Amino acid sequence: MARRSAARWQLAAMMAVSAVLTLAVAGPVTANHGDPGHLVPFRASITTHDPPDGSYLPPSCEGGAWDFATTGSGVVTHLGRVAWQQTHCTRVDFQAGEGWVEDGQAIMTAANGDMLVVSYDVTFTFDERYSYLTIQSWEVTGGTGRFAGATGSGTGVGMGDYAVDFITHSEWVGSISYDAAG
Repeated sequence: MARRSAARWQLAAMMAVSAVLTLAVAGPVTANHGDPGHLVPFRASITTHDPPDGSYLPPSCEGGAWDFATTGSGVVTHLGRVAWQQTHCTRVDFQAGEGWVEDGQAIMTAANGDMLVVSYDVTFTFDERYSYLTIQSWEVTGGTGRFAGATGSGTGVGMGDYAVDFITHSEWVGSISYDAAG
């Protein structure tokens, strides 16, 4: 119990520092009208609703434990409120209480239908109750509408507790470039 509490405090502290640093260096965010090479700050706050019924798919990756797909929603700079879809193959070491993802894909869909597509890698740790912390890195791989040809990258953290619910909360920060005139 103390380990889980300490881990949650550590994650909360990392999220707070991340938010303060992002706001400190971000300055005003301006659209990239006609200048798709201009990087602007990016932040995403996402909540996913993981399948509680254990309906994971057989792994598609070598050494994988299972394929995973989930949906959710969030608020993302430059997109506003988004619908979220993600898939990946999970590799896990239950004895060590850790795992990783090297081939994740997420799609963020804005209210107007524009999409931002990212690939991501994750490392995670969990305890005997499946309370977990994740460290994430991500890179923009595509998009539609004003995000066609977008680029960018960043990092993130996430947490959840499968003993309580099947919800994961993640915070991403980084920078992206896109042509808002799109």
